[in-house]
Amino acid sequence: MSMTWTWLVVTLVAEFKLSPKCSEIVIVFCCCLKPLLRMPLNPLGILKKGFAEFLGKIKKRKDTLNTKLSRGEAISPSDEQWLDNEGNTIDKERILEVLESAPDYERAVAKLDNNGKAIVRKLREWAGADTKVAGNKRKRMHPLHAKG
Repeated sequence: MSMTWTWLVVTLVAEFKLSPKCSEIVIVFCCCLKPLLRMPLNPLGILKKGFAEFLGKIKKRKDTLNTKLSRGEAISPSDEQWLDNEGNTIDKERILEVLESAPDYERAVAKLDNNGKAIVRKLREWAGADTKVAGNKRKRMHPLHAKG
């Protein structure tokens, strides 16, 4: 068991004052949970992860600008433009809602307009799931594609 899992078991046992028998159950539980944590996210999960990354990136600037606006202070035209464009979450949230409510994810993505598809690509990129880069890398590493 890795150091992280050991820490988790020790923390759970200490926090809940578990008996030795219960600590064995926690160990078994953690060993069963471990493979689940390594499972890849589904396509919608990847987009949600990308959205969370996006929110983390813009949070500080957006909060600062919204605080200024709520106090009645003026913000620069470039800050206004940023809030309306790069800092705007509405289109991204709408795309996530559409895809989440769709019975077939792939069909729903195919029906999106170009702007919606661009948002999906950007969310995937922010999540670190840029499949084109991974695909090219695999192709270059494959022995059949090696130069020589």
